[in-house]
Amino acid sequence: MRAGEIPPPAAILHRIEAELAEIRFIHETTFPGHRLRLVVGWTDDPAGRDPHVDMGETPLDPHRFGPEHLGVLEAGLRDPAAPVVTATVHIPRAPTAAELAGGGEIWTGRRRGARTLLGLSPLLFEEAKHRLERRYERRARVLHSWQKIPRARTTLFRPPLRPAPEGTRPAAVIGFHWLEVGGAERLAFDCVDWALEAGLRVFVVADRRGIHRLADRLPEHADVHFVRIDRYLPRRLWPIFMEHLAERERVRLVHIHHATGLYDCLAHLKALFPDVVTVDSTHIREYADGGYPRVSGVWSSFLDVHHVISHDLARHLGQVFTAGDKVRLGRLLDPAERARRPAPFRLKPGQKTLRVAFVGRMVHQKRPVLVAVIMRRLVRLGRRMGVDVRFDAVGTGPYRPAFERLVARYGLGSRLRLHGADADVGAILSEADVLLLPSANEGLALVCYEAIRAGAMPISTDVGAQAELIPPELLVDRAPIRAARETVATIRRLLTDGAFRDAAAAGLLARYEAIAAEPTAKEVLVPLYTRAAES
Repeated sequence: MRAGEIPPPAAILHRIEAELAEIRFIHETTFPGHRLRLVVGWTDDPAGRDPHVDMGETPLDPHRFGPEHLGVLEAGLRDPAAPVVTATVHIPRAPTAAELAGGGEIWTGRRRGARTLLGLSPLLFEEAKHRLERRYERRARVLHSWQKIPRARTTLFRPPLRPAPEGTRPAAVIGFHWLEVGGAERLAFDCVDWALEAGLRVFVVADRRGIHRLADRLPEHADVHFVRIDRYLPRRLWPIFMEHLAERERVRLVHIHHATGLYDCLAHLKALFPDVVTVDSTHIREYADGGYPRVSGVWSSFLDVHHVISHDLARHLGQVFTAGDKVRLGRLLDPAERARRPAPFRLKPGQKTLRVAFVGRMVHQKRPVLVAVIMRRLVRLGRRMGVDVRFDAVGTGPYRPAFERLVARYGLGSRLRLHGADADVGAILSEADVLLLPSANEGLALVCYEAIRAGAMPISTDVGAQAELIPPELLVDRAPIRAARETVATIRRLLTDGAFRDAAAAGLLARYEAIAAEPTAKEVLVPLYTRAAES
């Protein structure tokens, strides 16, 4: 089928009907009291296209009626005197199985110099990216706001109560960055479950427009609605949508998981519904711009609770944004895991086999190119020491083709088992001796918890809050050249120095047990959901 050509109606009728119902819900919620003119088209981009909204009577110019045009739908009020809103939206085709299984876009290197450097020296390619990051890091304080938006402590007037229709049960809005693989997303999925258990209806929104490969992991429950404002509503109108959703659906709580669009709704929402509880969860500081913890701090005046996963983030929000009284530490551990002691670490000095795992999305942050370089060096180390080194790598993403090419170039194919994103990570880690995590940045990586429970030793760059879980013996420098050298040296020492290995194992267990004794995210968040459900 050629780009822009509409599939046979019978093949897409069900999808069109479902999407039209979603489009009507979004625009009738955003524009109550309006006549709606919905100009609907089709797009071959499974992520969709940017929507457009015109207020007032608007001529329907010819560019809206190309080959992808499906029709014009009238919705909203039928009153001829009601104001008119015209929205142009496009229904995307369903993603293919390959698109759902893959990792999205492929890294091709926008600049010829980057592609050339990767071909000449993958390690220097990573080092160049690291030095560029350091330059951005030094400029972050100048280029981005680090000031909390001020908000009046008291007001003379409160907006009038706007009760929802009688019998409407309380609801929560849970904002995802996207419905893909990631630590923030895993917590957001858990939050949907916890909110349902607390008795809330749940509206899910996504910050980024995309195919959202894990959308089918949302509970198939009548009280869960994935609202596709990312696909069908311009971002400038999201605050208006949130206002009317809060009124119509009795929204009592909004929980933001790395969703910039929802932060932009906070002032509008809090001005009109000051009793709606606003919460966010943050995981990782970005070197280039401070990341979501900086955004969270800037919006702190409009948030009731900052949930953080590490002491590092708690200090950051307290010291930089004086938000300490709102900060709640909640670790990303299942409370049930506290009672289960981690498996003994398998790696022992003198062993003649070594299984090494890498688990993560194949994106710049996780540095899969650097992982391939380290794998090559470990094979060379194994030959010198008489150790048979084998690898497992789990993940998809833009850098996976580059990673696969390096594996072939280095002759590692026979030593590597390459898995997709749906692999059984627990089973893979239960066979591994070591987990590699040479990341450019982390918050506090969930896979490190999993590795420790499974008896694998994580070796990580000293970034983010990793030092709260990983002892000094197993931390390596963030710079790629040093990270590669220190990772190999650490593994060599673990294989030869019993005292060093035991100190590393004891340090891991001590840190893990200390974290396990602290509040979990579930223990921090569920009481908020319960109170919202009772309000």
